[in-house]
Amino acid sequence: MADKKLSDVTVNTINSWLANDERFEARWCAPYLFMRFRKGDKLPAWRFRCKFNGKELPPVTIGKYPNLSLANARAEARGLSARVVMGHYVVAEKSDRIKSAIDKREAEKNAYTVLMLANEYFDRQIVGRIKNFHITCVFHANWTLIPRQTGQFRRSDAGVLV
Repeated sequence: MADKKLSDVTVNTINSWLANDERFEARWCAPYLFMRFRKGDKLPAWRFRCKFNGKELPPVTIGKYPNLSLANARAEARGLSARVVMGHYVVAEKSDRIKSAIDKREAEKNAYTVLMLANEYFDRQIVGRIKNFHITCVFHANWTLIPRQTGQFRRSDAGVLV
């Protein structure tokens, strides 16, 4: 089947491609916007391709079809195209956003909580200094109440609480 003109591609056309289980590398839906649906893909992906300073940029995936409608994908492609015209390198911007999101997730996963800080203080300052075993046991019993009171605060939150 030959591809239709860009203006002829509608949601019904896309749904018929999906209903017939057609797999394809690129079906153009707007200037700079195409849909890719390979054999290994579960959902078709909207991809953006353009030129920057006369060079062809690698395609950027802007979303999956059911989550991003045809109208929204066209609007997103227009926005990205405008950014390219203004001189922004959209491929690097997307990879920077992905990298910063991964870094943020890692930072939250490795956050140093108030409970961890309290346990470290207990181990360094108190355990080695108390000579009487009974006092250590009583103090440790009271110290175990702290996790319920502190919760999952981070070290950065401790400055706000003071």
